[in-house]
Amino acid sequence: MSSSSYHYAQSHSYKSHPEKLVNEIRIIRTEHKDYGYRSVTMELHNRGIKANHKLVLKIMNKHGLLCHAFDWKTRKYNSYNGNVGKRAKNKLNRRFITDRPF
Repeated sequence: MSSSSYHYAQSHSYKSHPEKLVNEIRIIRTEHKDYGYRSVTMELHNRGIKANHKLVLKIMNKHGLLCHAFDWKTRKYNSYNGNVGKRAKNKLNRRFITDRPF
């Protein structure tokens, strides 16, 4: 590590998030299972706690409190519709299912 990076890290205090805010977010998430960070932010504002949505998202990410109820499931495109149309009758009496090779 370079000395400038070391001294920069020493001079800056890395603050932790306020425990009151973290506990309040936990309480909101236990009351409302389907609240994401936006809804939690609005609920915090309703309870008189001012917090930025970015901070709420950061705290919820760090403590594993994010909502996964509305995650979209992505799939590959598949246009298969099953058997479409009518099958022709076996007029030539061909054997389409066999019990031996060739």
